[in-house]
Amino acid sequence: MATALPRALIEVAYEEAAQKYLRNLPAEHFMEVTAQATQRMITVESMHVLQVGRPDVQIFNELLVHYPRPRRRRFSQVARDNMVVFSKEPVRADSSFNLPLEAAPPFWVMGIRLQTQ
Repeated sequence: MATALPRALIEVAYEEAAQKYLRNLPAEHFMEVTAQATQRMITVESMHVLQVGRPDVQIFNELLVHYPRPRRRRFSQVARDNMVVFSKEPVRADSSFNLPLEAAPPFWVMGIRLQTQ
């Protein structure tokens, strides 16, 4: 995505992409099985323990991430289960984490895959 655009137009483009992404999610995306809920709880609580010693740790769940790709006109997007950002400044993200507009990039992004039997 061209960086010569005004910040307000970039924000609008990211928001439109986030809303399109949300509209295209299947219904099963909005529910989780018991094992998934348990794993999410364990992961989130573990990250909250990290926040006690590191107030710059910011935790996000299933937040859409927009990021630029070299030699591409459009940005790419990914939404994973958990994301951690180290930053003393609050993350501005609402419907999506727009990498070029944030003060700090993600430290890590993690998806959890549960085995079914």
